[in-house]
Amino acid sequence: MLNNSKTITIETKIKDEGLYPSLEEFSSFYCHLERKLFNDIVNAPVVDSKFRGTLKTKYANDNNMPVRIFNALWVSVNAKIQSANELHKLNIKDIESKIKSIEKKIKKTEFILSKKNISGNIQKMKANLCRWKKSLNKMESKIDIPYKTHIMFGSKDFYKKQWTVYDGKHDEWLNLWRNARNNHFSFIGSKDESNGNQLCQYFSNKKELRVTLPYSFKGRYLVLPVDFSSKDNRRQSKYYSYFTNAVKNKQALSFKFLKRDNGKWYVQCSFEISSESQKTYNGTLGIDFNYNNIVEASVSPSGNFIGFTQYKFDLEDKSTEQTSQITSEIIKKIVEKAKIENKSVTIENLDLRSCKSSYNSESNRKVSLMQYSDFANKLEVKCIKERIELIKVNPAYTSVIGDYKYSKFHGISRHIASAYVIGRRGLGLKDKLTKPIIHVLHWGEAVKFARIFRHGHYWSHWSFVCKNLESSLKKFNSIHGLAMNKNMLKSRFNPVDWVVGQQVFAGKSDNEILVDF
Repeated sequence: MLNNSKTITIETKIKDEGLYPSLEEFSSFYCHLERKLFNDIVNAPVVDSKFRGTLKTKYANDNNMPVRIFNALWVSVNAKIQSANELHKLNIKDIESKIKSIEKKIKKTEFILSKKNISGNIQKMKANLCRWKKSLNKMESKIDIPYKTHIMFGSKDFYKKQWTVYDGKHDEWLNLWRNARNNHFSFIGSKDESNGNQLCQYFSNKKELRVTLPYSFKGRYLVLPVDFSSKDNRRQSKYYSYFTNAVKNKQALSFKFLKRDNGKWYVQCSFEISSESQKTYNGTLGIDFNYNNIVEASVSPSGNFIGFTQYKFDLEDKSTEQTSQITSEIIKKIVEKAKIENKSVTIENLDLRSCKSSYNSESNRKVSLMQYSDFANKLEVKCIKERIELIKVNPAYTSVIGDYKYSKFHGISRHIASAYVIGRRGLGLKDKLTKPIIHVLHWGEAVKFARIFRHGHYWSHWSFVCKNLESSLKKFNSIHGLAMNKNMLKSRFNPVDWVVGQQVFAGKSDNEILVDF
């Protein structure tokens, strides 16, 4: 039995607006301490358990509050710091990608200008060269600047509006700025506490939340009537039943209160859903997700290709709800098929942020259309609910392997072949190079390939294929292409074509070649 779990969040609106002043008072208290704690952590030379214990005692005594409020503050602040650091890494990666792109342009332009006979507008090329070099210096200086974690609470964009949109209306801006900075607070749950959370407890019989206030506030509790049901939000209707079960099972419930731009207060509850899924031995369904289709390839327990189903759609000009509805319907069909055939489901563990580049807008648009994280989350929740085993695999070279090894062999598209490779990888099978490809690479790059083939992982072999197959085929064609009266270099390598060449030059019979392949 495999134990699968997933944290989900549901939300509902607090309808009693008479409680909003109390919520705003507590949020001002909480957010002030959050900003103060952020400065203490960022400026501390060492952040360890001793430092946290000292701060916990200090904050609890100075602000006359339970230490569990400090725990919620600590988790919230550290999450913000980690998020800021990850965002900085992504920004640096994006800048480095832009630097490479600009360096290529500069190198190409300088090479053209170095020629004696130049065709084109010389002045324009020189102006572009000057502009690119200035941009390059700015980007390189950004990378060289030492980074220190910083966050603008209330957002940097709104902070700048005091000189633009609200120029001459400073008091109006200041009021909105304070609201933007003091618009949330949260409580971390634990299964060891009563009702899953000691400071914020939900009573299902009364449909109300009871928030424990700091000792300095008037009154001990703040009682909020809330209804976690599907009446107001049909999109999340299936999640409310999970919440009811979580309350009954006394699971950990974490609550977050936030004020949106419409002036209304909302409360979110995060909890974990889990189930035990039976490990299947009847094969798997490999899933390949693309910007305009989802392909499901059925794989037998031994790794053979059984069949496929392709779900085509168009996400252009679709709203978030429409996109969600499309993917939900496809997920339902995939999981139902896996349940009927007693198969597991295998997907790639993708991070599409790394797929974007600074110089290919068409590719970036397609990546943006791919709501993969939303698809993966929904599929995971659905598999947990139906007790289907979900396997996540490394996406390395799945498309390359499918394209070169299985696409023409089975007469299927590269996306179907990629889904097939994903399914095989979910079963723990390896897809090594075929012998025809190995022979071609030996013809072209024997010394380099021999070293990688002997000592490298089989993924490094496919990486070598991507970089060197074309040049290896050129060398092969120069030796054997004329004798065969056939061009072996094609847009996509077809092992069958190469097998004919081996029959002529290697002197092997048809049966021997087919066995090798």
